[in-house]
Parts: sequence; C-alpha cells; structure tokens
Amino acid sequence: MKNFFSIILVLFAFCSLAAAGELNFTGEWQLNKDKSTLGEGRRGSRMATNKMIIDHKENLKIERHSVNRDGDEVTTEETLTLDGKECKNETNRGESVSKAKLSGDDKNLQIESTITFQGRNGEFQMDSKQTWSLEENGNVLVIDQTMTTPRGERSRKFYYDKVTAEKK
Repeated sequence: MKNFFSIILVLFAFCSLAAAGELNFTGEWQLNKDKSTLGEGRRGSRMATNKMIIDHKENLKIERHSVNRDGDEVTTEETLTLDGKECKNETNRGESVSKAKLSGDDKNLQIESTITFQGRNGEFQMDSKQTWSLEENGNVLVIDQTMTTPRGERSRKFYYDKVTAEKK
C-alpha cells in the first residue's frame, strides 16, 4: 500500500511538471520593431500587428491591433481551435481560413492560413504559414511567417514582448 501511494505521488509530480512546460500564449504582447524583420519600407511595418491580446485555453482567441494605410488603428479578432480543424474569421483584409495545431513536442504552434480579399485588380488570395514559439521564459513570443502572394513569397520574423504590470 505504501508503494502504491509513492507511485501515485510520483505520477502526480510528473504530470504537474509536464503541464508547467506546455505552451501558453495568454497575455498582452507588444511588437518589438528593433528585433523584428518586417520587410521593405513602410508597407512592411504597416502590415505588422503592433499589439496582440491573446487568451489561450482550449482555443486561441487573438485580438490584433494594427494601423491601416490611412493611419487609423484597426482591431480584429480571431478564434482558432488547436486541433488542426479549419476556422473561418473576418479580418480587416478579408476572410481568413486557418488551421492551427501544436507541434507533437508542444514546443511550437503551427498556423496555416489563406486570406481572400479584394485588391485594386480584383479578388486574390494570400497564403501564410506561421510558427509561434516562446523564448526567454515565456516573455517573448516569436512568430516566423512565410507568405505567398501573387507578387511572390516573403518571409518575416516578429518578436513580441510580453507586457507585464510593471510595463503598463
């Protein structure tokens, strides 16, 4: 009986440690423009999300704050399941269809999206592949993104610093 309780205690401790190592993107995140690779000119930085507020539970709820070409702040919301199923969301650029899934080792999150929107020359699509990971004890969110557009492929890397009570 004593061995049984010892085994239960060890299993409980192991499960607690495993849960503590899981990815959790919950929080407010501010773009670090100095560390990020945004792309060429004003367009690259304009297309970047300046701030994200993320609620990561069984789903990922993302509130994105960016600036449009007129200089106005735009806020969009998106909800993704983490099971690889297709999720549709409206963005400031058009409809986004995304699939999100945690990597097998829970070290990162993979998001594949197709955004359909109206341009000057009609409707077109932009495909995006993102890998989200956390660095510096969960205080830095890193997003590696590759986009495929009618103008070709572009890669960017975003660094977001977690906003803590001291930084607000």
